[in-house]
Amino acid sequence: MRNHPYAAARSDASQSCVEQWLDSYRPTWDHVDRRGVRQLAGETWRIADRRDEVGQTLFRVFTFDHWLDVCQIETSWSDPTCR
Repeated sequence: MRNHPYAAARSDASQSCVEQWLDSYRPTWDHVDRRGVRQLAGETWRIADRRDEVGQTLFRVFTFDHWLDVCQIETSWSDPTCR
């Protein structure tokens, strides 16, 4: 399971990356409650099973945010008048 993307999302290196992501202004926060995602992140790093649903959900939200960037999906976050 070491090469599985969900397992990679649980590594110490990715924890730092996710923490920076949680502290930044991202389009995802127009669609997902950041506090809830912070709770998911905390649970993810406390749970030993890298295949758990909590870690997978965190990975999906992180991937959703990346997808919004790559596909250049406009959200209210992208509109300066909505900030």
